[in-house]
Amino acid sequence: MQNSFADLMDAPVTIHKDFPLKEFNTFGLQSTAEYFIKIDSETQLEEFFTWKKIHLPEKPSLILGGGSNVVLGDFIPGFVVKLSVKGKKTERLKDHTLFSLATSEIWHEAVLYSLEMGLQGLENLALIPGDCGTSPVQNIGAYGVEICDIFHSCRAYNIASGEWKSFFLEDCDFEYRNSFFKQNKDWVITEVTFQLQHIEENFALKIQYGTIQEELEKLNISKPSPNDIANAVIKIRSEKLPNPNIVGNAGSFFKNPVVHHQVAEEIKLEYPDLPTYPTSSNNSVKIPAAFLIEKSGWKGKVLGNVGMDSRQALVLINVTGKATGKEIYQFSGEIIEAIFQHFGILLEREVNCLYCV
Repeated sequence: MQNSFADLMDAPVTIHKDFPLKEFNTFGLQSTAEYFIKIDSETQLEEFFTWKKIHLPEKPSLILGGGSNVVLGDFIPGFVVKLSVKGKKTERLKDHTLFSLATSEIWHEAVLYSLEMGLQGLENLALIPGDCGTSPVQNIGAYGVEICDIFHSCRAYNIASGEWKSFFLEDCDFEYRNSFFKQNKDWVITEVTFQLQHIEENFALKIQYGTIQEELEKLNISKPSPNDIANAVIKIRSEKLPNPNIVGNAGSFFKNPVVHHQVAEEIKLEYPDLPTYPTSSNNSVKIPAAFLIEKSGWKGKVLGNVGMDSRQALVLINVTGKATGKEIYQFSGEIIEAIFQHFGILLEREVNCLYCV
C-alpha cells in the first residue's frame, strides 16, 4: 500500500513511501523507491527541492525521466523524482525553426509531431525510447545523427544550488553518448530546444548510415522525404529491436568503442568483415560493439533471467521478466570481460546502472 505522509512533513507534493518502480523502467525491474514523488511543473520542482533542503537534506535524489536508459537495483534509497512536465512550441525564424519540448514529452511522439509540422532534422532519430529532457544527457543518436547536430539550447534547474540556467550548444560539452549533464547530475533539464529546418527548404538528408539506403531502395524511393526516412528507420528498428513493452530492455546497452585505426586493422586480420566508421580524429575509428559481442559468441546467449537478444547483439534483455538489476549488471560485466579477453577492447555501458552492485 502506498503511504502518503505529505501532511506530516508539510511537503509541497505528495510523497509515497516504499513505492514500486516496475512500470517506470523499461527493463520492468521489481525495484522499490524509499520515497517517490511526481513533479508536474517547474514550480513544483523548485518548491520540492527547496523543501527537501530544510527537511531531508541528507537523502539522495534520483531524477527519473522515461526510465529507458537505467538499470535499477532492488531498492533505491532517498527520493525517486518522476518528472511529468509536458508542453511543446515552435518559433519560426528567418532561416530555421526553434522546436521546444518540455522534459516529459515522449521522444518518438515529438519526432512524429515535428514531421507533421513540416520540420526536418529529427527523422533519423525516430522510435528511440525515452523522454525529450533526457535526450541531451546521453547525446542520443542513430543513423548518422546525434542530438548535438540539431541542439539549440535547454533550460535546467540545479537541485543543489536552486539556480536556473539556459545552456547553449557550446555549454554542453557534447561527446559520443556523453555531455555536461551526464557528468553533472545536479542539473535537471526541464525544456530542450532544437534548431530544425522546414521541409520545403530542401536541406540535405542523411541516408548513408546503416541500412536506411537499402530500406529506401526496397520501397523504390529514389528521392526520399524526411517522412520516408522516418518510416524507414521505424521499420528497421521495429524489425531488429525487441519491444520493451513485450520484453524488458533499454535498447543499446553498450557504447560502440572508438579505437586507434591500427587496432581495427589488427582485428580485420581475423575478421575482414569488421565495419568501421570515421570519427573526428584521423587516428581513430568507431567499431560496432554488436559485432564484437556476436563474434565472441554472446549473441542470443542466456544465463538465468538475463540474455542478449538473438536478433540484435547490442540489446540486453530481461528474458523471464524476473531479472534483478544486480543480475543484469553482472551479466553485462561478463560480456565486458569476454570482449576484453578476445579483442583487448574494454566496452563501456551506455545504460546507467544504479544501486545494482
